[in-house]
Amino acid sequence: MKDLFRVRKRITIIWLIAAGLLFLYLIALIGSHPDLAKAAGSWYSTSVMPATGVIIGLWLAVARTGTQKERVQSTAASLAEAFIYFYVFCLLVPLVVFVGFTGMAFEAYFDLSQIWLALLQTPTLAFLGKIFAAKNDAESPQ
Repeated sequence: MKDLFRVRKRITIIWLIAAGLLFLYLIALIGSHPDLAKAAGSWYSTSVMPATGVIIGLWLAVARTGTQKERVQSTAASLAEAFIYFYVFCLLVPLVVFVGFTGMAFEAYFDLSQIWLALLQTPTLAFLGKIFAAKNDAESPQ
């Protein structure tokens, strides 16, 4: 059993840092390549913003529940964290590798990455929902 508040906090911090770094990167990219504004904005809004909205919305939903002492199953917490870390990895690393090292065009990368990010986004958001909707698993019937 893991501390539910800590798991939620860790997931939120990792996600918001990654989302912020990507946002700053895309702002710099658009500054140097204004023609990419539409593609970059579309990619960010479909790849990053849904999870950001879910995390913030779920924090607002659980804000009054007093989750400081609740526990969650280690398996569920580990899966949620693993999916978030893997999703962040799949957002950042291919961008650096494909665009930075292989010279792939940004537009082509934005289109191509939608395929694997869409496949990963659903289970990632499902595990986020599981963690944020979790109650004290020690007290609930099995």
